[in-house]
Amino acid sequence: MQRRFRGAGGYSLFELLVVLIIIGMAAALVTPRITGTLSSTNLKTAVKKIAAVLRYARSQAVAEERVVTVRFDLDARSVSFDASKDANSAAGEDAAGEKKSARVKEYVLPDKIVIEKVRIGEDAIDSGMATITFFPAGTSTGGTLVIADDRERRFQISVDFITGSVVIAEGAGDEK
Repeated sequence: MQRRFRGAGGYSLFELLVVLIIIGMAAALVTPRITGTLSSTNLKTAVKKIAAVLRYARSQAVAEERVVTVRFDLDARSVSFDASKDANSAAGEDAAGEKKSARVKEYVLPDKIVIEKVRIGEDAIDSGMATITFFPAGTSTGGTLVIADDRERRFQISVDFITGSVVIAEGAGDEK
């Protein structure tokens, strides 16, 4: 005699479809949060790198007793400075008359992150080039940068003109 087991075969197609729909809906709710977090991380990383470039430029100016200028290209979304030991002979010819190349360090901002505005003294620059210069005594020309992303999140990086110290503030610089 053969025995038949009813209902012991597993899940029906309908039950599997319901579970897949629930998983799909959960993924649709979680995905925007993950991408928003990544975008915020990119902005924070870019701000920290710019602040690190400014701090490094100040330390180079003091340690090597020379003037170091950090350049901000707002249109190309980049930050650069000359990392040569002797800025005067960094490019051109050295004492022996041989060609030398400048050691310019450049950091290009990630996509969707921009240098929105640079304020140096009374001048507000929102396109083109801007510079902050550090002097051997540790002082600087000072200035404030506003870094923003495509979601209108902003950070402000301030360089004190007396001490040359660099400070980051979140959400600052909301006024245009």
